Amino acid sequence: MDRTARAVADPTRRRILEILREGPAPAGALASAFAISRPAVSRHLRVLREGGLVEEQVRGRVHEYRLVIGPLTELRDWLTGLTGAGIVDPADRETAWQRRFDALDTEVRRTGRDRRRGQATPPADLTESTHHAGSDHHAGSDHHAGPDHPARTTGSPDQHRKPDLHPTEETA
Repeated sequence: MDRTARAVADPTRRRILEILREGPAPAGALASAFAISRPAVSRHLRVLREGGLVEEQVRGRVHEYRLVIGPLTELRDWLTGLTGAGIVDPADRETAWQRRFDALDTEVRRTGRDRRRGQATPPADLTESTHHAGSDHHAGSDHHAGPDHPARTTGSPDQHRKPDLHPTEETA
């Protein structure tokens, strides 16, 4: 992966990879796409070969190159793991988390409304800790407090237990 990262660190080599994404190309055609010497392009192609990003096929005097994406996939996977779920830009990550919190807040409000109306209990996968975490999203708002949603106080964890299921929803 280090060789791959080194190979894509140069803008000329990245441009060569972009050209090869369209399909295989001879060294001469690649060289003519740049305002640098043919030997300089040849050196860039050697670095890309050593990084495993291109393969060379020689036919007589023609050296044809094609893109190999395997090493790029390994680098992409590493970057994805490093940055989390494929979100590279921190602003995008914040936006994704904000959407999750907004969805959680909507579910918390819907559940509270349904309970006040005597409707169904929240989905089984909405745990008490998740519910209270969503309540913190709008700190200072007391619409979550009530018989089914005690206000946060110090004391035993039993004070914050979920209410019992409605008789029609009890399990055996």
